[in-house]
Amino acid sequence: MQKIFFSIITIFLTCITSTGNAQLYFTGRTLSTANGLSDNRITAIYKDQTGYIWIGTKNGLNRFDGFSFTIFKPQKGNSISNEIINCITGDTEGNIWVGTMSGLNKYNPVTNQWTNWVPGTQLPTHNTLHNFLIWDIEFDGTGKLWIACDVKEFTCYNPTTNTFSYYDWPAFVKTISGSITPAGYHAIQSFARKNREEFWLASNKGLVHLNTRTKQFTYLGNYYQDIVDLQYDSLSQQLWISLEGGAVFHYNARQKTYQQVNPVAEPYPSTSFPKISAEEIWIASEKGLLRAAPSSAAILLHQHNPSISSSLPPGGVTTTYKDNTGMYWIGTPNGIFLLNQTTPGSYFIPLLSASDKEGTNRMGEVLYDETDSLYYVCAIQPAALFILSKKDGSIRKIQTDQQGNKLSACYAVKKILGQYWLLTEDKIYQIKQPNQLLRHFPTPHDGPTTVFRDMETDPLNRIWISSFNKGILLYDTPKNRFSTIQDPLAAFLQTAGTGLQYDSVKKKIWIATYGNYLFAYDLTTNALVPYNENENHAPYNALNLINDLTMDHNGNLWVATNAGGIFRNNSGNGHNNSFTEFDMRKGMQHNQFFSIRPGEENTLWLLSETGLSYIDARHPEKEQLVKDIQQVSNFGSDPRHPHTLFYNQKDKEILIAAAGGLIFYYPHPVKRIDSFPLLVKQLPNATASFTYDGLYYGNDPVQYEYFLEGWTKNWTAAGMERTIHFHQLPPGNYIFSLRAKDQQGNILTSSTALPLLISPPLWKNSWFILFSFLLIGWIIFKIIHSLQQKVKDEKILNQFATSLYGKTSIDDIFWDVANNCILLLGFEDCVIYLYNQEKKVMIQRAAAGPKSPHTSREIINHLEIPVGKGIVGTVARTGKAERIGNTAADHRYVVDDKRRNAEITIPIWVDGRLFGIIDSEHSRRYFFKARHSRMLKNIATICGERISKYLTEERLRSKISRDLHDEMGSALTSINILSTVAMAKEEKKEEVQEYLQKIKAHSGNMMESMSDMIWAINPANDSLEKVLIKMKEFAAEMLEPSGINYHFETSGFTQQSVLNLEERKDLYLVFKEAVTNIAKYACATAVTISLKFDKEELQLRIRDNGKGFDTNKEDTGNGLSNMRARARAMGAEFTLESVAGTGTTIMLKKHIT
Repeated sequence: MQKIFFSIITIFLTCITSTGNAQLYFTGRTLSTANGLSDNRITAIYKDQTGYIWIGTKNGLNRFDGFSFTIFKPQKGNSISNEIINCITGDTEGNIWVGTMSGLNKYNPVTNQWTNWVPGTQLPTHNTLHNFLIWDIEFDGTGKLWIACDVKEFTCYNPTTNTFSYYDWPAFVKTISGSITPAGYHAIQSFARKNREEFWLASNKGLVHLNTRTKQFTYLGNYYQDIVDLQYDSLSQQLWISLEGGAVFHYNARQKTYQQVNPVAEPYPSTSFPKISAEEIWIASEKGLLRAAPSSAAILLHQHNPSISSSLPPGGVTTTYKDNTGMYWIGTPNGIFLLNQTTPGSYFIPLLSASDKEGTNRMGEVLYDETDSLYYVCAIQPAALFILSKKDGSIRKIQTDQQGNKLSACYAVKKILGQYWLLTEDKIYQIKQPNQLLRHFPTPHDGPTTVFRDMETDPLNRIWISSFNKGILLYDTPKNRFSTIQDPLAAFLQTAGTGLQYDSVKKKIWIATYGNYLFAYDLTTNALVPYNENENHAPYNALNLINDLTMDHNGNLWVATNAGGIFRNNSGNGHNNSFTEFDMRKGMQHNQFFSIRPGEENTLWLLSETGLSYIDARHPEKEQLVKDIQQVSNFGSDPRHPHTLFYNQKDKEILIAAAGGLIFYYPHPVKRIDSFPLLVKQLPNATASFTYDGLYYGNDPVQYEYFLEGWTKNWTAAGMERTIHFHQLPPGNYIFSLRAKDQQGNILTSSTALPLLISPPLWKNSWFILFSFLLIGWIIFKIIHSLQQKVKDEKILNQFATSLYGKTSIDDIFWDVANNCILLLGFEDCVIYLYNQEKKVMIQRAAAGPKSPHTSREIINHLEIPVGKGIVGTVARTGKAERIGNTAADHRYVVDDKRRNAEITIPIWVDGRLFGIIDSEHSRRYFFKARHSRMLKNIATICGERISKYLTEERLRSKISRDLHDEMGSALTSINILSTVAMAKEEKKEEVQEYLQKIKAHSGNMMESMSDMIWAINPANDSLEKVLIKMKEFAAEMLEPSGINYHFETSGFTQQSVLNLEERKDLYLVFKEAVTNIAKYACATAVTISLKFDKEELQLRIRDNGKGFDTNKEDTGNGLSNMRARARAMGAEFTLESVAGTGTTIMLKKHIT
């Protein structure tokens, strides 16, 4: 736990001093969970060497940068060991060390890595912590860490050697437990270093001294509570120990005295005024903040006061810390309280029991007497005059005059003609020195409702008196008599008087009213001049309600109004231009002002409903708000009552009576804020974005400005954001700078300049442009080359296709392709294999190059390669082309006539089946390119198409030959026989006629068959529509002469051909045979013919109503067998259904793919 030595220099430069009974409240601020703190229960505070504040709580560790908190809690992976923080310190390398309820932790802010000493990860024997409940830690000057480990040994850890040293606390406890102290739990909970070898150890059972050289423990004094705080003053060698429950013990090492002390609570309201400097020790206590002076045995207790917003948070104090800038950090159970002690801007001394949240100000005016160093403070309710002495620190509260009469509401103290005057509601009093007795000064306006507001004097030594309800009264001191203003306009000044101001330049007395406008009394003409609203000049309506008047150092009159802002009197500009108005429409922050007073040089101080502000008389429209001042809900009250501020020229302090007390504010014309770290870094994932931490923790406003050299022309305000983004910066080199300024514009600190390089877009780099031109040129070249190559390849493919024209055998095709691969493609070798499906082998059928060096079709070293063996066999098995760049690296390679280094193998497909393979080898590795694969695939396709056409023609010729043999041969044979017989029967004319009739029939059948063949071969008859027409013609020819009615049903087909030539022919002949049989044998009267194409099925149905027949009897006719044969040939399903006496149905179905 950090031990703090607090020293206070003087009351006007520090926050709290106390040789008397006074309780002061200073402008500070409280940080809590509402500001982002992880928990309000503060346990430890530490400022690292970078400038960050580390705050330990009961629920997490916090790093504070003056703007926001970064919270550390246990989590999966690398993290702190426990969320309950007991102590924090740091080493010279910038590491943060944290003691928790379960483990010691070291955090490296640079790498964001934690090192933990926690239970279960260390060997329980030597060179480790013997207990992981860490109460207190501290580094000594040699870089060693001292650790209070609960009930175990007082431990020293050397980070350099990673070794632990132990001081046997458990053994010492055995010597005192049960005898000197009660038996049970004995834990070291805090310690303080006396010197290089000695420590003060605060345990829960008493104070102990340790000499690390002799390892000797000495028991000094007992108590039996857990430790809240331990503070040691090395100069006076005194210790203060604060315990749970509020008890405090004091040990004087020089006198060797040990005793319990009782803190004295500071009174509220204050009964004395601090007057001298004193050194103090601040001690945390459950009851509040303890303030001990080494030179005094007394300890004062500063506590939370719910009536005052700037009071410490409630719940006592848990820890205290003073950083290197003089900032005080006070930890409480309800947040952390910050006080800036180096340059205190404001403090408050309570004189009445009043809340600063009251809706009305019960205080009047204040005045400072430079001669006697006295502060006069007026109180309206309860009526009193407070006199505070800077010399002896006394506070006098006067509520009666020297006759013992009670005072009415006190409004103001004025110094007129060397005499101090007290203005009250019903009387005026002279304040007689040196005892400040109040002697009544009778006036004609005395009375219970007068409300005396102001006094002023003129060159004739006349005293001007203004009252709110009885107007203006003049007192001629040489003649000792009262009078009133003799002027027709004086009737307007009989009520509502507020302020008076003598103008030495213009020789005028300015008279302010609240409802009757502003008047000027000309001392040379003894005439009143009103400044009121008229038809020609409406802005003067704001001068109807005036709260205060003052003169600046340049002799200009300034007017503070209730709703119209402020006015400045202009010299010699006529009535309507005599005043210039400055209000919110012209840039002011307020329109209502209670008071206006000159400060240093051109500064004018203003008091409004919300607080203190100031302007530069040369630029009145720029009102600057004062934020580091005591916060009060209301500085004003009834408009009858004055609430003016006072500027103490001697001590450069502003005095305001409000909230039942006196507010001190110290405006400093020079820089008040010390320089502080300003850390700037560029965001890693953003090109032109910066984040910064301004490690300033004071109450004074600080403004941050940034400048980007090469882009911005002026410094730009950063606002409240801590991240600065630059969008769409042109390419170039920039330098980013950040600075902090106070409210007066003084530069407090500046960051290190950071260079920023914005590279041009890729397309704007010269190398990219050159590369793009080259790339475009190369692409154009490749496109042109590709087009040229494509044209060349198309020409070669055309040559291949043209060369195959007229080839009438597979050998002709294969040999032509092989030779052209050598001639046209420049191959060294080409072999074409034919696939033997029965043997499952690839047989070399054609070759060109070394495999066939002669002109004859001869292949040297004729090979048969089984499917699956070698590269050729693999392609035959997979059906996928392959291109081998290096055959030496392929184990499948089979040597043919000689070994070669590259090979390409392309399958030939005919009608969807593997037919052959084109194979070529080359002596140069990686000779074959993608182009060769593409070309050979096209050649293989051309070759396959040509072979398919050849095979189709061969099958067609065979079919025609068979049909001609079957149909024509039989008919011609019959004709030949019948002719011979007829010639032998020349004499028998009847028989000859019969034979000639048969010859005619056979020749007719032959002609009909020939016609059918010619029709089927004709390409014009390829569509089903033509088939249907042919069917209808034949049905009409066969059925109409026999008187048989017939009906065609068609649907679902188009003119597109779905059957090849053979299938169309077979379909028609099946139909023809069926219709012929119906006409000859069925004895039918009606026939229905249906031809339909449904989805993927072609269906032909022929149904008659003839006599039918028994399908179970053996059929010796050729008609039915021919129909079945033709159906099988076309891959169709043939069915016949017939019942004797009911008719016959023939059905043919073919699946179409």
